[in-house]
Amino acid sequence: MKRLFVVISTILLSITLFAQNAGGQNNLTKIIKEKDAEIALLKQQLAKCKDSKCDDSDAVDLGLSVKWASMNVGAAKPTDMGTHFSWAETTPVDEKYDYAGYSNSDMVRAGVLNNDYMITAEHDAATVNKGECWRMPTGTEACELYDKCSWEYITVDGVPGAKVTGPNGNSIFLPAVGVKKSGSVTDHVSLGDGYYWTRSFSPVKSDCAKSFVVFSDGRHVIHQNHTRYDGVVIRPVLNK
Repeated sequence: MKRLFVVISTILLSITLFAQNAGGQNNLTKIIKEKDAEIALLKQQLAKCKDSKCDDSDAVDLGLSVKWASMNVGAAKPTDMGTHFSWAETTPVDEKYDYAGYSNSDMVRAGVLNNDYMITAEHDAATVNKGECWRMPTGTEACELYDKCSWEYITVDGVPGAKVTGPNGNSIFLPAVGVKKSGSVTDHVSLGDGYYWTRSFSPVKSDCAKSFVVFSDGRHVIHQNHTRYDGVVIRPVLNK
């Protein structure tokens, strides 16, 4: 949508420059008609963008404050691993973490975090990869998932993980797909345990963020100090 505004502005600028340099009423009239047609087409495209609705077919209402996706970002079905991301990056974890050495304040100044120290939409892997109405859950929303739902460690189609059932009886499955370490991205660690990013920073350590974890022994906790460069999967949420 922003790109359409930029294109329209560029077209209007080109008209002005042409008027200054071409010197001819007939030529100016012709170019204005051509650009008017282009602008009309772009406005139609912009209107379609504004009217487009978010695809929420993947959303599950657990009876909580937000809806939870039925599968991870990058997954094709609920038991799929999906994509591992370093925190605040929107492409799969690789050998280099873009924000190594950044403090929380540095990330705010860079526009990666907002003033509440939450990841901004442009740096939210759920928003960028799944759609603008989806986002990573906050630490508070992860706590709500823990506190108000029942958790059962099960295996589905050979994949271990947690069945999370909400107050209304609906459920989601969180596969326990482990973590990928930046610098050795082919190796999984903590297999049998499931780690999931939130968009909330760590209040304890400036190089960490909050994740939520389901362990193979059935425990589920909020991880307050998860190193940001780790590759961790994401289960998106949708505002009601």
